[in-house]
Amino acid sequence: MADQEKILRLIALNEGGEVNAPADRGGHTNFGITAGFLRSIGDPRSPSDLTWGDAKELYTKHFLNPMHAAELPDDLALVLVDGAVNHGIGGMTKRLQELLADFGWDVQVDGGFGPATLQAALECWEALGQIMVGSLIERRRNIYKALIAKDPRQEKFHDGWWNRLVTLCNFVTGSEA
Repeated sequence: MADQEKILRLIALNEGGEVNAPADRGGHTNFGITAGFLRSIGDPRSPSDLTWGDAKELYTKHFLNPMHAAELPDDLALVLVDGAVNHGIGGMTKRLQELLADFGWDVQVDGGFGPATLQAALECWEALGQIMVGSLIERRRNIYKALIAKDPRQEKFHDGWWNRLVTLCNFVTGSEA
């Protein structure tokens, strides 16, 4: 269902190119792919070694597929995959599961995106549509606020995080660059 190329365009805009900011908890990244992530999947490359084609393959295998992007409506997939890239698959799946539970679906909040979560997400989308998107974006905004409250040094990333959500909203409304 979801336009996977559109999701990858969003990731490219939000993640940019190579960065090695000392205060960034992600460390050395290229196209948003961190050295730690590459090590965690057994990939010996440095972020500097990656092309955008490599990054697209990694994002598809390790983010779009586990978040069931191909089975979800565009807007829901955009919010969930971008969130998974930024907050981790388990973290974003928990936000989805919490939302589903808050809206009355019987799901386990465990961070695992299995068939029950997928079915509940599709049912909730059918019932609520864009309300889900708005609620998930608000939950992501609250994650950023909590990160800053926990560690005020993260305040320097506020504008970037806010811009990320604005870009996401532009994609959802169809006014992406």
